[in-house]
Amino acid sequence: MTAEPIRRYDDAGYRPPTRSTSAARGGTATRPTRPARPKPDTTRDDTTAVPSQRRAPEPAGPGRRAAPPVPVAAPRAPFVVLVLALVAAGIVGLLVLNTAINSSSLTLSRMRTQQANLDGQEQEYRRELADLESPGSLQAAATRMGLVPAGTTAYIRLPDGKVIGVPQPAPAASDPGSR
Repeated sequence: MTAEPIRRYDDAGYRPPTRSTSAARGGTATRPTRPARPKPDTTRDDTTAVPSQRRAPEPAGPGRRAAPPVPVAAPRAPFVVLVLALVAAGIVGLLVLNTAINSSSLTLSRMRTQQANLDGQEQEYRRELADLESPGSLQAAATRMGLVPAGTTAYIRLPDGKVIGVPQPAPAASDPGSR
């Protein structure tokens, strides 16, 4: 009994070339051939295959083309409703935003009018204060209160307590009942 050499095949069924005895003797070696590819399993239905594994149908003959795939009928109503809802929400959002801007603009206009009125009042009060601070106005107010103009004044020097000048009392008010 002769021992058969061990044959090794890879996953595709390919057998690496071996030296034949005729090649070893100087003859021509024949090239090994690959085995034919296995035929696809025709018992399996292509409609159940994963979309990436589906194959386009092959042409039936020369000059014939395969029919285009059947279009997928996706429901359009939910998409149309979604688009209309988004458009409606956008319009409502714009209306709300426009109303808020107009409301803020009206409030700003009222505040500017109020500020202009307050600025006018401030100017009027400043004018009144300037009139009341004038020397003639101060003298008239002092006379109404019963004050009299001072006579000669004297000063006291603080470090040594010396009096500079001769103090004199103020003359009495001409109308004692004005107090």
